[in-house]
Amino acid sequence: MQFHLHSVRGIAFFRIPRYPARAMPEGGERHRTRLWLAAIVVAGLAIRLPGLDAPLLEGAAGKQTHTAMVARNLYRGRGTWQRPMVDDVGPPGYFVKELPLLPALAALVYGLTGGPHDPIGRLIGIAAWLLATPAVVALVARDRGSREGLLAGAWFVLAPLGIAYSRSFMSDPAMIAASLAALAAAFRWRARPTALRAATAGAWLALALLLKPHAAFWLAPALAVAALGRDAATASERPGAGSLAGLGLCLTIATGIAGAWYAHAARVHEAFPVPGATVPQGWIDPRLWLEPALYGRIAAQLATMVWTPAGIALTVIALWRPRPPFGLAERALLAWGAGAVVQSIALGTRMFDDAARGTEYYQLALVPVACILVARGAARFADAAERQWHGGGAWALGAVIAALALGAASAVRPALATPARYASLLDDCAEVRARTPPDARLLVVADRAGTVLYYCDRRGVVVTPASSLTRATAVTRASAAPETVARALGDATHVYLPFPDIVPRELADALAHDWERIPTRSGTELYARPGTATHPGKVGPGT
Repeated sequence: MQFHLHSVRGIAFFRIPRYPARAMPEGGERHRTRLWLAAIVVAGLAIRLPGLDAPLLEGAAGKQTHTAMVARNLYRGRGTWQRPMVDDVGPPGYFVKELPLLPALAALVYGLTGGPHDPIGRLIGIAAWLLATPAVVALVARDRGSREGLLAGAWFVLAPLGIAYSRSFMSDPAMIAASLAALAAAFRWRARPTALRAATAGAWLALALLLKPHAAFWLAPALAVAALGRDAATASERPGAGSLAGLGLCLTIATGIAGAWYAHAARVHEAFPVPGATVPQGWIDPRLWLEPALYGRIAAQLATMVWTPAGIALTVIALWRPRPPFGLAERALLAWGAGAVVQSIALGTRMFDDAARGTEYYQLALVPVACILVARGAARFADAAERQWHGGGAWALGAVIAALALGAASAVRPALATPARYASLLDDCAEVRARTPPDARLLVVADRAGTVLYYCDRRGVVVTPASSLTRATAVTRASAAPETVARALGDATHVYLPFPDIVPRELADALAHDWERIPTRSGTELYARPGTATHPGKVGPGT
């Protein structure tokens, strides 16, 4: 259906005419679409820039600071991209998971800007997310035209989960962007199967998997639909066997490249074990699959952060007697969504990490799925208003966008908030840096891995009391079992307790009797091994 832009009191809205309008010239429509797409991307950037220099304490703070640790260590010459290092798992500190492309890029920019700056990592994630917006628009527009494509792009930049975690210092936003690029490349190959287009799809697939292997959950079904599905909209035939074989070869090579990296990671951690560094260690617990709480947690994350109430209402409209039927690209994204839900169920332990808001960033892959449904619902609502009141479609669409924006703002605010107990962490860590030598080895008791040591800029071990963990996450962290604490205490030169209320009694007693307390202005508890602190605030050469 054609559409044109109609100005209402100076505000441009999409308006479906009551009577068939003269078809807009193809070049003019393309130009207007690009202008709207540029406006959407610019708006998305403006939304994300405030608070860019905020500490990495919101949302998935532990994962963010781990990524930032790797970047800082690469910048300082500690570790390599083959063996990236973090500061909170004890010596030697290797933490090899996904390819550290984002930390390496951040470290490169650090060298150009004079040192580590957290906003650089945030900006990389923002850039990756916003650069993926055209892929979302193109995928939806393929089946539904520019109007729904642009509406889908609007929700891609407005969805609260996308706002909260595209600003994060971690690889997930770039991984979603690479996944969307892989699917878009597969559809370009579908339109004209060539070796170059098949290789391009394979390259994007390899990048997505290297950034995070979980991308296989949604890319496998989505790419299968893109390559093998029947395209009713164009009545085109499936690609020939030769073309499919070529694409399959490229995708297999891409998977092999990613597999080689993760085989390397497994070898490193076989020599230097780290809890939670590899998938088999505490990520999968089949017992959780029978617990209603798992499904309730997933549903809550999707309802509040991916769809919001307004988005859910539009999705109901979209699914109510869906006519016309979903096109091939939409079906590929729906298959993608099914795979993303399977991921959350299979890796159910990740849904209960309360210190990181239930690791809700695992649902980032569902944002493009929400986009197609929200866009379709918004378009159908506007069409109904247009039929009911001539000119009402423009106002209806404006009201829908306003409702979506308000819902997103309401949901994203708590996601970006710093937990109250971390409000003074940066000042406290500054004092730790002032009262300990750069080579101090700290034992920290906290409810988040990495965060405290990152801002203290010290190496050591973080242990988490079992009382601060759910059953699902206890196996993935260094919980404060007596043997764990004893081993970490034996290696430490200093102990820092930012949250005294969660310190195990046995450790508190040992510190009170056998360690020297260093007075601090903030009142946080900092201890030195006997013989290392000559007097408060000074550290002897023995360390």
